[in-house]
Amino acid sequence: MRHRKSPTSGSQRLPYRSHFPRIKSFKKSVEASCNHSESSSAAIDVVNFRPRGSYMPWKKYSFDLNSILILRNSDQDVENLNVNEIIYTVGYQYSF
Repeated sequence: MRHRKSPTSGSQRLPYRSHFPRIKSFKKSVEASCNHSESSSAAIDVVNFRPRGSYMPWKKYSFDLNSILILRNSDQDVENLNVNEIIYTVGYQYSF
């Protein structure tokens, strides 16, 4: 008796793969900067830290995550001058 292969045995190619070739690349970068300003009345320090990431699961698609951390320090006598900020940005791109 012969064995017949079932239609689900072995590797199969899904139909969406031909339209969406997989790339699976993840790129990351980090940037930082530091600024110091001084005058006769005040001294101000600012530090920026920017980590970024980008993921391409398919050829024409990209997902991005950017963040910025800003640290400000000053010796002025002004209210709320020492400010820390965190900003996140999430993005999606499709190229034609």
